[in-house]
Amino acid sequence: MAPRPANCRAAREIPLPDVGDLRSDLYAFLRATFRAGRRAGIAPVRKALMAEAQLDAPFAEAFRTT
Repeated sequence: MAPRPANCRAAREIPLPDVGDLRSDLYAFLRATFRAGRRAGIAPVRKALMAEAQLDAPFAEAFRTT
């Protein structure tokens, strides 16, 4: 399966650090994740997707696994 554009962008913008310390790696990952989520235009889309996942079980599964 070809990577989805959103996943490709996330991979570029949210690093998967490996400095040998789990706490530092996790902190850097979460910090970048929340920073990306605060950008204009992202929050309303994320909220809409989360709301749809509450109403549609197949969509929820796809949303969780991709």
